[in-house]
Formats: sequence, structure tokens, C-alpha cells
Amino acid sequence: MPGQAMYRSQRRSTSDGFWVVWARLAREATGEAMNAMPKTPKGEILVDARGRMCPIPTLRLRRALERAAPGARVRLLADDPVARIDVPHFAAAAGVEILELTSVGATISVLVQIPLRPKFQARRGAPGGNGAPPG
Repeated sequence: MPGQAMYRSQRRSTSDGFWVVWARLAREATGEAMNAMPKTPKGEILVDARGRMCPIPTLRLRRALERAAPGARVRLLADDPVARIDVPHFAAAAGVEILELTSVGATISVLVQIPLRPKFQARRGAPGGNGAPPG
């Protein structure tokens, strides 16, 4: 009842109660979208950038690609509308292949694969080379 005094044993910790309620609401809010999203197969790297605004989803994808081995597959989940435009442009510039681009509600899922061989070679005078022609 409102206005009724509570004994100390009846009170709940406000910090514990907040996180319990927050976790429940987060599960309820994302449960439908999570169940609708494809399951991540073993060996696939998942980058969850939902709730982050541009350019964070693209930057997190870039970081995951830098750390991954050639041939690895990386799936990005994002709900920023700009990511629908930025990620394909980034993938083209980075030389990675987009295998799948799906959308469920506001969430997009992009699956990219790092090529086994780089599509470009180091140019003469590029950092790490001595500038001399090969051979």
C-alpha cells in the first residue's frame, strides 16, 4: 500500500532491484529480435553493435577484422540506420566480401569474410619495403 511504512527486512536493495529490473526489461525488449536473428555458427566472430550510433558499428567491425585470421567470417549486428549504408562501403574499401545482409525489424545483420589472399599488393616505396623492385 502506498504510504505504508516498511520494515527493514521488507526493503529491497535499490541497486540490486534496479539491475534485476533492467535485465528483465532488456531480455523482454531484445528477446523477439534475438530469436529472429540467425544463430552464430561455430568459428564465426560476432560483433554486437546494437544501441551504438555511427561510426561505432563500422569501427567495431574494422577492429574485429584486424584481429581475425584470413578466411574468417565476422557477423555484425547493428540497429543504426546509417550502418546500412556505411558497412557496405567500408567492406568494399577494406577488400572484404559481404556474404549476407539481412534485416529484422530495426536490426541489420551483415556477414563478411576476410579473403584468404589480399586483393592488393604492397606498392614500391610502401611502408615496410625498401623501394627496390622485386627480384
